[in-house]
Formats: sequence, structure tokens, C-alpha cells
Amino acid sequence: MRILFKWLFSKVKPIYIISILIIVGFLSIFIFPTFISSNILIKAEFPLDKSPNPKASKYFINAMEHKTKIANLHKSVDYDNPIMKPFLDDLYFEYEKGKSLLPKNSAEDVYWYVILFRGIHGIGGIPDRKDMSLSYKNMYSKEEYEQHYQEIVNKIKRLATDDFNFDVPRITQYKYEFMVNLVYEIMYILNDYIKIDKKILVNKKYENDLKEIYAYYMNFSNKYLPLANKQNENRTENIVIKMRFFSYFLSFIIHQTREANCDNENYIKLIKNIKLLKQMNLTSASTYKNEYFYYESAFNSPLIYGTLIVPEKYCPKLKEEAKEVMKYFNKDLEKKYIKEK
Repeated sequence: MRILFKWLFSKVKPIYIISILIIVGFLSIFIFPTFISSNILIKAEFPLDKSPNPKASKYFINAMEHKTKIANLHKSVDYDNPIMKPFLDDLYFEYEKGKSLLPKNSAEDVYWYVILFRGIHGIGGIPDRKDMSLSYKNMYSKEEYEQHYQEIVNKIKRLATDDFNFDVPRITQYKYEFMVNLVYEIMYILNDYIKIDKKILVNKKYENDLKEIYAYYMNFSNKYLPLANKQNENRTENIVIKMRFFSYFLSFIIHQTREANCDNENYIKLIKNIKLLKQMNLTSASTYKNEYFYYESAFNSPLIYGTLIVPEKYCPKLKEEAKEVMKYFNKDLEKKYIKEK
């Protein structure tokens, strides 16, 4: 609270003091009372005696407490609202301090990076409340966005190779999901690049990066997917993310060779996983009536659908299977591709 007062009174003229007091009163009555109970729960959830790096973890947990404040404020204001700034500054400070205290072979900061910033900066998807005010995509220049891409590639490698063992359920059970968030961030960036310039698909750097990430992802998921909570949802997520990998690989090779490449095994893998996803869709629909299947959106993917057009048109051995699975997708995608032709 002292930090907030100091910041406000350094920025705002005395004439606005009454308005400031009203705002602070609002925060005190409706938001700050939840902080104390939340902070107690956070410390109970991440006991420092379970951490291999307790001095560093202490700062990360402090950052988590600031994230709780930010999440409560975000119910009323956007992330780029001036009232958020002191809390965001504290969050960044605690995170960087914790990171600086880690040994070089620890990837603990990668875990905290995802949990602390994915809502604020939209890592792996759309930020909370669809508030894109501080999303990396909108904040960064082209050069900074490219640097962000490389940083995420490095974080995936570190999480998969260095790892860390903070022996609490919240970390063990969510490691798989956080790897997924990082992988999706790479895919979203590639998708942004491709929209601007399709020459990205003939650039070996991005293809090699994605192939390397896929190998890291598979090894990591084999280890941590069985430990994840929400098994049904996460096993389905695993199918979806592999479908996206296969689609990107095929897009790269199609654009580089200008051929159908009908013998490429990724077509077989893609079709197999689409069928598996559809079966899980049907099973889920019968189990959870009137509920939207949480990965139905995969059947709205232009990337995956567009990849299937090639075997459906140019690969006799794959034609019927490709045609069959294309029926699972949103009918609007077919119209879209007919219109583009």
C-alpha cells in the first residue's frame, strides 16, 4: 500500500487527491482483503523446504503474491492501466532477483516465467479477459518479437534438459502444461510470421527449430504427461499439439519442394491422430452431454485442414482417408479454401 501511495502522489497533482482516495478506498474494500488469504495459500502451496533453491524460490513466491494482486486488479482494469504499474514493477523485480540466484543448471525460472506472465503477456494464447494490452505481439517491434521467439526456443530447451525438482504437486502436475504453453507460443509466432511472409516456410532455420522442439517436447511429455492432473484433457492436448507439429512439418516440406511428398510419414501420423481426436470427441460428447468438447477447436484449424488438401488431391493411397477426416472439420474451412482458389 505504501508503494502505491508513493507512486500515485509522485505522479498526480494535489487537486486530484480526493479522486485518489476514492480509488484507494475501493481497492482497500473490494480487492486488498483477498490478498492476505491468497498469500497464505501460496506459501502453503510452495513450502521452501521442498525447493532445491530456497533462496531463489523465495523471490519467485514473492512474485506469485504480486501476481495475485494483479489478477484481482485485472477484474476491474486492464494490464496497461497506470494503477497496475507499481505491482507489475514489483513482479518483474522479484522474478529477476530469483532468476539471478539460480544455479546455471536449473530451469526453475522457466516454470515461474510461464505461471507469472502467461496471463499478462499472453504466452501460449490469448491473455486473461482477452486483454491484449500487454501481449508480446502488441508490445514488441519486429526485432524484439524475433528476440522473444529465440528466448522461447531457449526456454523450451532448458526446461527439457536442465529441469528442476521443486517437489510440490503444483509444479510436478503442471510441468507438462507449461511445456505446452511454451510450444504453442512458438507456433503462434510462426503463424504470425507466415501471415506476413510465406517465405518463412522455406527458411530452414525455423524448420530445424521446430524439429528440435518436437524432439524435446516428446521426451518431456513422455516423462511428465503421466504425472499431470486432468489426464483426459491433457492426453487430448497431446494429440492436438502433435497434429499441429505434423502439419507444420508438412507445410515446410511442401513449400520447399513444391511437390506433394505423398510418402512422407507425417501424413500417416496426422490422419491417425485426427481420427483418434474425433473418437475422443465422440466419447466425451456422450460422457458430458451438453458440454462443448474442449478441443473441438482443433477442427477449426486452417493449418491442419489446409495440410490435408494435398493428400486428398494428389496422393492416391491417402486420398480416401484424407477425404474422410476432412469431413470432421468446420464446413466454413472448405468454403474458405474454395474462395481462395
